[in-house]
Amino acid sequence: MLERKNRIWSKNGLIWIIFVLIIAGSLVVYSTYFRRLGHPPEQRIKEIERMECWIYSSEWEPILKSLQARYHEVEMNVRTFQSYEALHSELSAAISAGRAPQIAELNNAYGLAEWAEDGALVPIKLPGETTDLTASARNAFTFQGKLWAMPAGASIPVLYYNQDKLRNASFQRELEFADLEQLNEEISGWVRGLNHRNASIKWKQVLAVDENLAFVFLNMWGHPAEEERGERLLELLGAWNRLVFDSGVMFPLEHRLALSEFMDGQILLLVSSSQHMQWMDKYIAGKFNYGVVPLPGAVDQGVSPGFSAFAVLAGGGNRELAQELVNHIASPYIQDTLLDATGYMPVRQDSLDSLARQTAEGTRYNMLLRLVGNDDGTAPMSDDYRRWNRIDETLKALEIERRPDLEQKAADLLPLLP
Repeated sequence: MLERKNRIWSKNGLIWIIFVLIIAGSLVVYSTYFRRLGHPPEQRIKEIERMECWIYSSEWEPILKSLQARYHEVEMNVRTFQSYEALHSELSAAISAGRAPQIAELNNAYGLAEWAEDGALVPIKLPGETTDLTASARNAFTFQGKLWAMPAGASIPVLYYNQDKLRNASFQRELEFADLEQLNEEISGWVRGLNHRNASIKWKQVLAVDENLAFVFLNMWGHPAEEERGERLLELLGAWNRLVFDSGVMFPLEHRLALSEFMDGQILLLVSSSQHMQWMDKYIAGKFNYGVVPLPGAVDQGVSPGFSAFAVLAGGGNRELAQELVNHIASPYIQDTLLDATGYMPVRQDSLDSLARQTAEGTRYNMLLRLVGNDDGTAPMSDDYRRWNRIDETLKALEIERRPDLEQKAADLLPLLP
């Protein structure tokens, strides 16, 4: 019996020894592995920076996601809004509630000045090397002597046209117009000629403007001399009203679907952003040929680009890292391939110059490069949002009022215009 007990104890002791050795070996392996890494997993989790970025241009998402390959310590969460208006509304609420993201895409249309004044933005610290930003890009986000958002990409309004349908309908004129009034006269006269010959018009709408009305209007407005401002505004507002009620080439209040309907072949002429060329090439895809010409009047008076930029929010986390990320978007590494990747034109002068050398004369993109960045731009102001909304409301009213009081509308709008 005693011998049997000794055998049992001996067997149990051996099992315990093996168990202890397994635990000790595991501890050694565990300790060695994480000593090489520098710290255990709990610490590593804490060092991952979770950056939240809000954008309204979905084209930026792949670029933002690619930053994770360059910055391994960053986990980028990107939230995309349907429009800048939607982002502006949500961001204003988030800033007020103290739950703003670390980074947000801004537009030079409105918003920047009010947020800078409220302390919601962090001034951009430019890297030691020059960013070579164009003057118009830099000025678009400079307020009270500080740069509040890093310019990232530029676009301009242009006139798209269905090349095949114009040719088939025997439209002979070159599609470049001095102003909106000349466009109206030429196009409406041609349409009346088609109707007179009982020709069949194979499109839903002759002319459409996408929903970014204020962007288009401000580029048509240009930079008139002080003594010409009142008369110029009356002419422009009257021309807009006549597109709907005199010539009928534009349908009232049909802006939201204009881009998609042009790509479906339902619209003959479309005023929209140059940034949409990428979408045109992708979705038209051989259904028809399209052309692009400058916005009426743009060649003579120049254009005011629309800019996309990235801002660092004051309420976010690691500001230094956020600054580094937004600065990287303006680096040559990103800017030199920006047009192909997103449809936006670069905001660096060296990248624009390089692109111009590679772009053939007479092409669509050559035309854009000749027009973009040819002025010093406009600095943001506190009443930008009010101006943007007033322009939008005025133009929509002109599309539903057959005989509007143009002088009153001009008097209300003129003080807000640059």
